[in-house]
Amino acid sequence: MDIRESYRILELHYGASLDEVKQGYKDMVRVWHPDRFNEDPRLRKKAEEKLKEVNRAYGDLMAVFAREMALSPRPGPVRFPSWWRKGIRGIGLVVILLLRLIYDTLRRSLYWTEPGRIFQILGGAKRRTGVTDPKRSRPETPAHEKGPPAHGKRGGGEPDFGSVFDEVARERRRKTHAGGRSSG
Repeated sequence: MDIRESYRILELHYGASLDEVKQGYKDMVRVWHPDRFNEDPRLRKKAEEKLKEVNRAYGDLMAVFAREMALSPRPGPVRFPSWWRKGIRGIGLVVILLLRLIYDTLRRSLYWTEPGRIFQILGGAKRRTGVTDPKRSRPETPAHEKGPPAHGKRGGGEPDFGSVFDEVARERRRKTHAGGRSSG
């Protein structure tokens, strides 16, 4: 049966919603139910035929609605295909491996770097040069007038942690190399 014909039999406009179709069916069953026509067998027969037609129209429309609901996406959590989840998992593993590689590279480079240099790299200690700092109000004295700096101190009396750490690292290396030669 044609869908438009089914809507017409249920006395609904074309494209009515599912709720409207259900309500229209109930109304037509109340009007054409054969039990209402017990007195007249001719009207009862006519009501039975009309009810069969109403039931068939309702069944056709319900089949259309069921097919549309099966094809429409369901609300709720999005389910990704398994190959997509496996791909994401693979990307995560690649990221983890890259981060581990970067960490190992940094750890190795810092292991061989002297502590004083690490301090300088991180911006803690700056070596003095002959250039004057424009932010200071008094001019810096030339290097030849200052004389040699004291051990562990810069020219201005500030401690030079870079040189102290360098000396400590050199001393450690000397001890480990000397200890390794004598025991071998």
